[in-house]
Amino acid sequence: MKASAVITQLINRLPQLTNLFTSEYEVSGITSSLLVATATTTTAHGLTVGAAVNIIGATANVGISTLTRAAKVVTVVTSADHDLTLSADDINRGKTVAIAGCNEAIFNGTFVLLSVANRRTVTFSIADTGATSATGSPLVVDGAGAYGYGGLRTVASVVSSTVFTYALAKAVLSPAGGTITARTGYRLSGAASLDRALSAYTEQEIDKLWGFVILDDVTASKNRSVTTDSTDALTRTSYIKQMLVQSFSVFVIAPAADGIAGRVQRDEMEDLAPMLFKSLVGHKFESGLSASEQYITTFISHGFQEYSAAYYVHGFNFETIAVLTFDDSVGYDLDVAFRDIDLSMLVDLGTKEDPLTSSINLDEVEL
Repeated sequence: MKASAVITQLINRLPQLTNLFTSEYEVSGITSSLLVATATTTTAHGLTVGAAVNIIGATANVGISTLTRAAKVVTVVTSADHDLTLSADDINRGKTVAIAGCNEAIFNGTFVLLSVANRRTVTFSIADTGATSATGSPLVVDGAGAYGYGGLRTVASVVSSTVFTYALAKAVLSPAGGTITARTGYRLSGAASLDRALSAYTEQEIDKLWGFVILDDVTASKNRSVTTDSTDALTRTSYIKQMLVQSFSVFVIAPAADGIAGRVQRDEMEDLAPMLFKSLVGHKFESGLSASEQYITTFISHGFQEYSAAYYVHGFNFETIAVLTFDDSVGYDLDVAFRDIDLSMLVDLGTKEDPLTSSINLDEVEL
């Protein structure tokens, strides 16, 4: 795996959870036409074509054709495809759907889904009282889900200092809903060592939080059944299988010039930890090996690394495991055709020697 892959994952997920590693701009609105979204910020955004930007809080709503209640069950039929699903795990967790825009207040709110019959129909339960159908302009809030306006995007064009565009995966209802912000100017990078990270940090805006990804050494896990001190005892066969442990750390550097003991910065890391878990734990990084078997990233530890009058450094440590197999090895020797057997023997018959020779052709069909 590469540090760049970890950085990309952090840029993709972490700004969805916090603005500690980005610059943030308020977005007054987003409209769409076909597969192009146009965002307007309240202040100059400073973006350029090709820049990455995280859109936060934008909902891609889906219109509702009919919303009717029969006893305690409400059936919603949308005017366009929604992106709602309902797995067994979703049922256990009580997955919800949000409805807005109804003239009847009982239909507006967040409700636990009962079923998702198809891409246009969902049901949920409600009290058996009041209106039996909705009027107004009802919507499924953020019904387009992952195919909506939000997430990590690439700037397609810069219309003005406060307007930019980006591509959509599919056409969605315009305009976007929600309270929207744009986060960019990512303070997430990588380094070969903590010393190099600190050197890079002091050349930046040291009054802001920075994160640096550093890869540790890759090691092979020990085979507990091997009686030697080696990692494993293998012969050159097709049964080669070693587990490679790739550890890596995310070092967060926080400004500490206003503190005298580092307590505030240390406490801040406890708040940051759950966000890093949600950004990295469970993700699969490409190993570059032949085996399709690839294990998820897991958390190892986190703790204090360094403190000075200017900054506080905290390390978050993770690891992922890949599988090294025969296909990643030298392999067998080159094949050499086994064509003939030439045999010569001397048989001692007392005073004489009788030579016996033979030549065997191993071709199935002789030339």
